[in-house]
Amino acid sequence: MGFLHSGNELDRVIERYEKGREPDGLYLTIAPTIGCNFSCSYYYQNEHRNNRVMSTMVQEATLRFVAARVSERRKSVSITWY
Repeated sequence: MGFLHSGNELDRVIERYEKGREPDGLYLTIAPTIGCNFSCSYYYQNEHRNNRVMSTMVQEATLRFVAARVSERRKSVSITWY
C-alpha cells in the first residue's frame, strides 16, 4: 500500500500555512529554557542537558521587542512557548 499525490506537496502545505496567518500578525516562538523534564533516553538533548534559563537581560529585550511590535497595531499576536 502506498500514497498517491500530485504536484508539490510542500508547496501546498506552505500555502495552507500562509492562508491561516494574519498578514499583519506577529508570530513568535519563545524558548525560555532548553531544559526538558521528560528525560527520555533517546532524546538528543540529554547530552546537553543543563539548568540554563533565559537571562534577565534577554527577558527584558524580548518584552521590549514584543511591546514595540504590538504598538505597531498588529492585528494579532501569537506566542508559542517552547
